[in-house]
Amino acid sequence: GIRSPFAVTAIGNAVINLRGGDDQFVVLGTAADAAATLSVETGTGNDQVLISDAATNAAVTLSNSGGTDVRRIQSSQVGSLTLGGPGSSLIQGSTVNGGLTSSSNGITNLAVIGSTVTGATNVSGSALNDNAIVSRSIFGGAFTVAGNAGNDVVALINRSEFNAAVSIAGDAGNDTFGLRTLNAFRGTAASFDGGQGTDNVASDGASRTPTVRRTESNNNATLNNLIDLALSNFEDLMLDI
Repeated sequence: GIRSPFAVTAIGNAVINLRGGDDQFVVLGTAADAAATLSVETGTGNDQVLISDAATNAAVTLSNSGGTDVRRIQSSQVGSLTLGGPGSSLIQGSTVNGGLTSSSNGITNLAVIGSTVTGATNVSGSALNDNAIVSRSIFGGAFTVAGNAGNDVVALINRSEFNAAVSIAGDAGNDTFGLRTLNAFRGTAASFDGGQGTDNVASDGASRTPTVRRTESNNNATLNNLIDLALSNFEDLMLDI
């Protein structure tokens, strides 16, 4: 059954396993030692994890072994952040002082809004239809997305900054890559490779377009529809892009 929220206000090294059921795990206003780690395995239910107003350089891992989770990291500072398993993840108004890694064997929706990631970002999608949205965010390290199979959407919108190499690969499936509103690509290279399938690039022309390979369509008129489609997969998170 549905369990009451489990809230944490201070952490050292912590390993949490919520097992079965539809659970909630909340970290509020936490300060932790820089060497601390926080690992949350939510188990097999449809769970919710919230980290809010936390100030720590702890390495944080949020993962699940089944179900579809919702994870929110809001107004917080964390060390490296690892997201594993299907579900929707929002990083908003936060700083990741290290690398950001997201991978899953099920549908993955990742949104990074108004945040900073100082290290490398690596996103690996599933064989299903995955979505990634980036808005008003800064990336200090390499930014890499591998869509794998499925019809994936990657949308970079609203003045994000990429200060190292950007590599986005759609892989198999019919994938779409969207650019809107003055994104800055300052690294040595930026590319989108559609891979197999029928792939589309849509841009409003305000950003420098990365090198594009193996795409079948450049239909800029579909850009706003693309953004709306991607956002529809984050309805539970009520994104403010």
